[in-house]
Amino acid sequence: MARPKSEGFSYCQQDTDTFFDPKIMGLIASHGCEGYALWDYIKMAAYREHGFFVEWDEDRTELAAYHLRLSTEKIGLILNYLLRRSLLCCIERKTCTSRSGVKVLTSHGIQKRFQSMAKDCRRTYRVDREIWILSEEETLDCIQVTQKPGFSGKNAFNSGKNAFNSGENPQSKEKKSKEKNNSRRPRVRADSDTDRDDGLSERESEILAFCRDALQGKALDPREKRMILDAAAGMPYDQTAEAICIAMDYGAETADYLAKVIRTQRDKPERRMKGADIT
Repeated sequence: MARPKSEGFSYCQQDTDTFFDPKIMGLIASHGCEGYALWDYIKMAAYREHGFFVEWDEDRTELAAYHLRLSTEKIGLILNYLLRRSLLCCIERKTCTSRSGVKVLTSHGIQKRFQSMAKDCRRTYRVDREIWILSEEETLDCIQVTQKPGFSGKNAFNSGKNAFNSGENPQSKEKKSKEKNNSRRPRVRADSDTDRDDGLSERESEILAFCRDALQGKALDPREKRMILDAAAGMPYDQTAEAICIAMDYGAETADYLAKVIRTQRDKPERRMKGADIT
Protein backbone atom coordinates (compact mmCIF):
# COMPACT_ATOMS: atom_id res chain seq x y z
CA MET A 1 0.00 0.00 0.00
CA ALA A 2 1.36 3.41 -0.95
CA ARG A 3 2.11 5.85 1.82
CA PRO A 4 -0.39 8.74 2.04
CA LYS A 5 0.88 12.03 0.68
CA SER A 6 2.09 14.33 3.43
CA GLU A 7 0.81 17.89 3.46
CA GLY A 8 3.95 19.21 5.07
CA PHE A 9 7.68 19.06 4.50
CA SER A 10 10.48 17.15 6.22
CA TYR A 11 12.78 20.17 5.87
CA CYS A 12 12.46 23.91 5.31
CA GLN A 13 14.51 26.75 3.95
CA GLN A 14 15.91 29.30 6.38
CA ASP A 15 17.19 32.81 5.70
CA THR A 16 20.74 33.62 6.80
CA ASP A 17 19.82 37.18 7.78
CA THR A 18 17.01 36.24 10.18
CA PHE A 19 18.78 37.57 13.26
CA PHE A 20 19.40 40.90 11.54
CA ASP A 21 15.72 41.52 10.73
CA PRO A 22 14.54 44.50 12.84
CA LYS A 23 11.37 42.68 13.92
CA ILE A 24 13.38 39.66 15.10
CA MET A 25 15.82 41.95 16.86
CA GLY A 26 12.86 43.52 18.63
CA LEU A 27 11.43 40.10 19.51
CA ILE A 28 14.68 38.96 21.09
CA ALA A 29 15.13 42.29 22.86
CA SER A 30 11.63 42.02 24.34
CA HIS A 31 11.44 38.29 25.13
CA GLY A 32 14.96 36.94 24.77
CA CYS A 33 15.81 33.61 23.19
CA GLU A 34 12.52 32.21 24.51
CA GLY A 35 10.64 34.54 22.17
CA TYR A 36 12.67 33.46 19.16
CA ALA A 37 12.32 29.79 20.13
CA LEU A 38 8.52 29.96 20.18
CA TRP A 39 8.38 31.85 16.87
CA ASP A 40 10.66 29.26 15.25
CA TYR A 41 8.69 26.41 16.88
CA ILE A 42 5.43 27.65 15.33
CA LYS A 43 7.03 28.04 11.90
CA MET A 44 8.50 24.53 12.00
CA ALA A 45 5.17 23.07 13.13
CA ALA A 46 3.42 24.85 10.24
CA TYR A 47 5.86 23.59 7.60
CA ARG A 48 5.85 20.07 9.08
CA GLU A 49 2.11 19.56 9.56
CA HIS A 50 0.12 21.45 6.95
CA GLY A 51 2.79 23.30 5.02
CA PHE A 52 1.64 26.86 5.68
CA PHE A 53 -0.34 26.95 8.94
CA VAL A 54 -0.65 25.31 12.33
CA GLU A 55 -3.82 24.76 14.34
CA TRP A 56 -3.54 26.21 17.82
CA ASP A 57 -5.59 25.75 20.98
CA GLU A 58 -5.07 25.26 24.70
CA ASP A 59 -3.79 21.70 24.22
CA ARG A 60 -1.25 22.92 21.69
CA THR A 61 -0.15 25.67 24.07
CA GLU A 62 0.51 23.09 26.76
CA LEU A 63 2.43 20.91 24.30
CA ALA A 64 4.60 23.86 23.26
CA ALA A 65 5.18 24.67 26.93
CA TYR A 66 6.42 21.10 27.48
CA HIS A 67 8.67 21.10 24.41
CA LEU A 68 10.20 24.52 25.09
CA ARG A 69 10.17 24.34 28.90
CA LEU A 70 8.12 27.52 29.15
CA SER A 71 5.05 28.40 31.18
CA THR A 72 1.73 28.72 29.35
CA GLU A 73 1.56 32.31 30.62
CA LYS A 74 4.90 33.12 29.02
CA ILE A 75 3.76 31.56 25.75
CA GLY A 76 0.65 33.74 25.85
CA LEU A 77 2.76 36.88 26.30
CA ILE A 78 5.05 35.96 23.41
CA LEU A 79 2.12 35.08 21.15
CA ASN A 80 0.56 38.47 21.84
CA TYR A 81 3.82 40.15 20.85
CA LEU A 82 4.13 38.07 17.66
CA LEU A 83 0.60 39.01 16.64
CA ARG A 84 1.00 42.66 17.54
CA ARG A 85 4.20 42.94 15.50
CA SER A 86 2.62 41.04 12.55
CA LEU A 87 5.14 38.20 12.80
CA LEU A 88 2.06 35.95 12.98
CA CYS A 89 -1.62 36.32 12.27
CA CYS A 90 -4.45 34.39 13.89
CA ILE A 91 -7.41 33.28 11.78
CA GLU A 92 -10.83 32.20 13.00
CA ARG A 93 -12.03 29.50 10.60
CA LYS A 94 -15.70 30.30 10.07
CA THR A 95 -16.34 27.22 7.96
CA CYS A 96 -14.21 24.88 10.05
CA THR A 97 -16.06 21.84 11.38
CA SER A 98 -13.30 20.81 13.81
CA ARG A 99 -13.52 21.14 17.58
CA SER A 100 -14.21 24.56 19.04
CA GLY A 101 -11.46 26.79 20.36
CA VAL A 102 -9.07 25.99 17.51
CA LYS A 103 -7.40 28.93 15.77
CA VAL A 104 -5.06 28.94 12.81
CA LEU A 105 -1.65 30.57 13.08
CA THR A 106 0.15 31.56 9.89
CA SER A 107 1.92 34.57 8.42
CA HIS A 108 2.79 36.27 5.16
CA GLY A 109 6.37 35.01 5.44
CA ILE A 110 5.35 31.42 6.24
CA GLN A 111 3.07 31.27 3.22
CA LYS A 112 5.62 32.79 0.84
CA ARG A 113 8.27 30.30 1.93
CA PHE A 114 5.76 27.44 1.77
CA GLN A 115 4.84 28.07 -1.85
CA SER A 116 8.51 28.49 -2.74
CA MET A 117 9.25 25.06 -1.25
CA ALA A 118 6.22 23.60 -3.03
CA LYS A 119 7.53 24.93 -6.33
CA ASP A 120 11.02 23.53 -5.69
CA CYS A 121 9.51 20.11 -4.88
CA ARG A 122 7.20 20.32 -7.92
CA ARG A 123 4.14 19.91 -5.76
CA THR A 124 0.71 21.40 -6.40
CA TYR A 125 -1.43 22.40 -3.43
CA ARG A 126 -5.10 23.26 -3.07
CA VAL A 127 -5.43 25.79 -0.26
CA ASP A 128 -8.45 27.24 1.49
CA ARG A 129 -9.11 30.90 0.68
CA GLU A 130 -10.25 31.34 4.26
CA ILE A 131 -6.69 30.91 5.55
CA TRP A 132 -4.67 31.95 2.50
CA ILE A 133 -3.55 35.54 3.03
CA LEU A 134 -1.28 36.12 0.03
CA SER A 135 -2.69 38.25 -2.75
CA GLU A 136 -3.43 36.88 -6.20
CA GLU A 137 -0.31 38.61 -7.53
CA GLU A 138 1.88 37.00 -4.84
CA THR A 139 0.46 33.47 -5.29
CA LEU A 140 2.46 31.12 -7.51
CA ASP A 141 0.99 28.77 -10.11
CA CYS A 142 1.62 25.74 -7.89
CA ILE A 143 -1.01 27.02 -5.45
CA GLN A 144 -4.70 26.57 -6.30
CA VAL A 145 -6.88 28.68 -4.02
CA THR A 146 -10.34 27.25 -3.33
CA GLN A 147 -13.32 28.69 -1.51
CA LYS A 148 -15.63 26.65 0.72
CA PRO A 149 -19.41 27.13 0.57
CA GLY A 150 -20.65 29.68 3.04
CA PHE A 151 -17.34 31.55 3.16
CA SER A 152 -17.82 35.32 3.21
CA GLY A 153 -14.66 36.05 1.26
CA LYS A 154 -12.93 38.04 4.00
CA ASN A 155 -10.00 36.73 6.01
CA ALA A 156 -10.72 37.21 9.69
CA PHE A 157 -7.06 37.27 10.59
CA ASN A 158 -5.52 39.07 13.52
CA SER A 159 -2.94 41.54 12.25
CA GLY A 160 -1.92 42.53 15.73
CA LYS A 161 -4.78 44.75 16.85
CA ASN A 162 -6.18 42.22 19.32
CA ALA A 163 -4.59 40.09 22.01
CA PHE A 164 -4.27 36.39 21.20
CA ASN A 165 -6.48 35.38 24.10
CA SER A 166 -10.03 36.72 24.12
CA GLY A 167 -9.97 36.89 27.91
CA GLU A 168 -7.77 39.01 30.15
CA ASN A 169 -4.43 39.87 28.63
CA PRO A 170 -1.79 38.03 30.70
CA GLN A 171 0.68 40.81 30.03
CA SER A 172 -1.62 43.40 31.59
CA LYS A 173 -2.13 41.06 34.53
CA GLU A 174 1.62 40.71 35.00
CA LYS A 175 2.21 44.46 34.93
CA LYS A 176 -0.76 45.34 37.12
CA SER A 177 1.24 45.19 40.33
CA LYS A 178 4.18 47.09 38.82
CA GLU A 179 2.65 49.98 36.90
CA LYS A 180 -0.20 52.43 37.12
CA ASN A 181 -3.24 51.80 35.00
CA ASN A 182 -2.42 54.60 32.58
CA SER A 183 1.08 53.18 31.96
CA ARG A 184 0.21 49.57 31.16
CA ARG A 185 0.65 48.25 27.67
CA PRO A 186 -2.76 48.48 25.95
CA ARG A 187 -4.37 45.40 24.49
CA VAL A 188 -4.43 47.05 21.08
CA ARG A 189 -1.56 48.65 19.23
CA ALA A 190 -1.61 52.35 20.01
CA ASP A 191 -0.21 53.12 16.57
CA SER A 192 -3.33 51.55 15.04
CA ASP A 193 -5.50 54.27 16.51
CA THR A 194 -3.79 57.24 18.17
CA ASP A 195 -0.85 57.51 15.81
CA ARG A 196 -2.99 57.05 12.74
CA ASP A 197 -5.26 59.82 13.95
CA ASP A 198 -2.18 62.03 14.22
CA GLY A 199 -1.60 61.60 10.49
CA LEU A 200 1.66 59.68 10.89
CA SER A 201 3.11 57.55 8.13
CA GLU A 202 3.39 53.78 8.44
CA ARG A 203 7.14 54.11 9.03
CA GLU A 204 6.64 56.67 11.81
CA SER A 205 3.96 54.53 13.47
CA GLU A 206 6.25 51.48 13.36
CA ILE A 207 9.08 53.45 14.97
CA LEU A 208 6.84 54.68 17.80
CA ALA A 209 5.42 51.18 18.33
CA PHE A 210 8.95 49.77 18.58
CA CYS A 211 9.87 52.50 21.09
CA ARG A 212 6.88 51.61 23.25
CA ASP A 213 8.01 47.98 23.22
CA ALA A 214 11.50 49.11 24.23
CA LEU A 215 9.99 51.03 27.17
CA GLN A 216 7.89 48.05 28.30
CA GLY A 217 4.64 49.49 26.99
CA LYS A 218 5.02 52.99 28.47
CA ALA A 219 2.80 55.48 26.66
CA LEU A 220 4.51 58.30 24.76
CA ASP A 221 3.21 61.85 25.08
CA PRO A 222 3.14 64.19 22.04
CA ARG A 223 6.44 65.82 22.99
CA GLU A 224 8.20 62.45 23.26
CA LYS A 225 6.76 61.25 19.96
CA ARG A 226 7.94 64.33 18.14
CA MET A 227 11.37 64.17 19.78
CA ILE A 228 11.86 60.55 18.66
CA LEU A 229 10.62 61.16 15.13
CA ASP A 230 12.83 64.25 14.79
CA ALA A 231 15.82 62.18 15.90
CA ALA A 232 14.97 59.51 13.30
CA ALA A 233 14.36 61.99 10.48
CA GLY A 234 16.02 60.84 7.29
CA MET A 235 17.04 57.44 8.71
CA PRO A 236 15.92 54.18 7.06
CA TYR A 237 13.59 52.14 9.26
CA ASP A 238 16.14 49.31 9.62
CA GLN A 239 18.79 51.70 10.91
CA THR A 240 16.33 53.28 13.33
CA ALA A 241 15.26 49.86 14.62
CA GLU A 242 18.88 48.89 15.15
CA ALA A 243 19.45 52.07 17.14
CA ILE A 244 16.44 51.27 19.35
CA CYS A 245 17.83 47.77 19.93
CA ILE A 246 21.17 49.30 20.94
CA ALA A 247 19.36 51.54 23.42
CA MET A 248 17.56 48.50 24.83
CA ASP A 249 20.93 46.78 25.30
CA TYR A 250 21.90 49.67 27.56
CA GLY A 251 18.67 49.49 29.54
CA ALA A 252 16.69 52.32 27.98
CA GLU A 253 14.02 53.58 30.38
CA THR A 254 12.96 56.94 28.93
CA ALA A 255 11.98 58.37 25.57
CA ASP A 256 14.70 61.00 25.97
CA TYR A 257 17.32 58.26 26.15
CA LEU A 258 15.92 56.53 23.07
CA ALA A 259 15.96 59.78 21.11
CA LYS A 260 19.59 60.45 22.10
CA VAL A 261 20.69 56.99 21.00
CA ILE A 262 18.80 57.28 17.69
CA ARG A 263 20.34 60.71 17.07
CA THR A 264 23.83 59.42 17.86
CA GLN A 265 23.43 56.49 15.46
CA ARG A 266 22.07 58.84 12.79
CA ASP A 267 24.98 61.26 13.06
CA LYS A 268 27.70 58.64 13.62
CA PRO A 269 26.49 55.39 12.01
CA GLU A 270 30.02 54.04 11.57
CA ARG A 271 30.40 53.15 15.24
CA ARG A 272 28.36 51.32 17.84
CA MET A 273 28.11 53.83 20.66
CA LYS A 274 28.77 53.10 24.30
CA GLY A 275 26.63 54.33 27.14
CA ALA A 276 28.98 57.23 27.83
CA ASP A 277 29.06 58.30 24.16
CA ILE A 278 25.50 59.61 23.98
CA THR A 279 25.57 63.29 23.17
